[in-house]
Amino acid sequence: MNDAIGTITWGELGSPTQPGIYSGGGYNKINVTAVNIAAAENNPAATCTIIEIKPEGGPPEYAISSVDSSHASRGPTPP
Repeated sequence: MNDAIGTITWGELGSPTQPGIYSGGGYNKINVTAVNIAAAENNPAATCTIIEIKPEGGPPEYAISSVDSSHASRGPTPP
């Protein structure tokens, strides 16, 4: 089992709209899935819990174990 090593916001990841490998918040090679994108609900303030995956013989890679989109968006508020 992989343990959580930290958190970043969805905005720090660049608010991805497509699955892939992204960098942000001091982490490289974060695997972002379609499930993560749906959970973030296009909210740059959503908090992502990061886990480290240590492939045998390779550099560490990271994944998102959970997304908490309950934080208020930091975007502009409508009038």
